[in-house]
Amino acid sequence: MADDELAHQNEDPVETAFNLLLVVLIYLVALPFLISSFIKGVFLGFKFRTMARRQGKFIIFVYSDSPTWKWYIEQNILPHVQQYAMILNWSERSRWDRSSWIVQAFHHWGGEREFNPIAIVYFSLTDVRVIRFFKAFHELKRGKSGILDKVESELVQLVNARVKEQSLQNAT
Repeated sequence: MADDELAHQNEDPVETAFNLLLVVLIYLVALPFLISSFIKGVFLGFKFRTMARRQGKFIIFVYSDSPTWKWYIEQNILPHVQQYAMILNWSERSRWDRSSWIVQAFHHWGGEREFNPIAIVYFSLTDVRVIRFFKAFHELKRGKSGILDKVESELVQLVNARVKEQSLQNAT
């Protein structure tokens, strides 16, 4: 107990004030970026909601022509999601319209890691779920199919839940 009191008495108030000021400055610098990202997410969420309501499309699915997954995705995953998905081919990204909200939404929720293949599933403005397939396919190359089975099953369950939710909304 005496050591705690001694340590407290030896604190330099100038150093404490400097550290506090530094933390406040970091927050002030980061805040515009956080607000900007939040506002962009809300805007993209509204666009996603509009597309889901008008056309029944509530998934952005991105994959490429990689021999690691192209055939598998086209045979096993796309049949479950295609009618509900806006599909982007990463191999054709040079032809994408960067101003398109779909491309912006992919970049916003897909991030910079393990973004191909990916499914972005819209439920509501505050509930957008991201399923990343990258690791699952690399594990499959090593002969381990468990992760792929899990993420594929998760996507199918999300699609089924979203379709059920959508049909309940349409019934009311």
